[in-house]
Amino acid sequence: LTAFLRYRENDPVPRAGLRAARMICVGQSRMAHTFAAWAADGEVGRQLAEQFRGRLPAFRALHASTVRLVEAVPVRSPLVISQQAEMSTQMHRFESRSPTTDVLVDLNEATHDVTVAVGRTLRREGMTRRNLLVLDEDGIGLPRPRAITNTREPFQVACKMLADDPAPLRLARVPLTSSHRDDLRSTLDLLPTPSRPRLRSLSPAPPKRPPARRTSPLER
Repeated sequence: LTAFLRYRENDPVPRAGLRAARMICVGQSRMAHTFAAWAADGEVGRQLAEQFRGRLPAFRALHASTVRLVEAVPVRSPLVISQQAEMSTQMHRFESRSPTTDVLVDLNEATHDVTVAVGRTLRREGMTRRNLLVLDEDGIGLPRPRAITNTREPFQVACKMLADDPAPLRLARVPLTSSHRDDLRSTLDLLPTPSRPRLRSLSPAPPKRPPARRTSPLER
């Protein structure tokens, strides 16, 4: 999903539209709730749960801000929508298992990448490409779409929150000390060493005798 959302230089095609943005907000919010519940145990799990839940306010704010947005050119974003739907399906299939801490760390990094990509891509669609417009409700007439030029717009604030998502938690690898090496060596010493099979010596084959020469009656 992150690869489909990332900006590519000189790419004239918008990466995501309003429909994809709303679906990502709903899907990523449900995934954050589920992953936080999985990571509720242990010190590391609680830290991961806090990071999962910390993304919820930004996704909620983004979803609420899209109510006042329209697209200058409607964008379908089929790859983004199908990828998000596939992620939600895989999450439900994974609920019957108990993910390890390493799996939760990987999920946290993946959702962080998606969160940052969504914020940056949608902010570019609104401020740079001007494909996302906000409905101006000033006056008594019908709302008119206008370009997003104010960074204090709720949409821009939500995108900035997503783009500035804190770095994910990384587990420090424990270095292998000399005591660990000694324990490993002592454990290996206790294991029986398989003996090599003894090869049977083969005596050289006797030389082949030449075939007997038949003599004709005239030579006898």
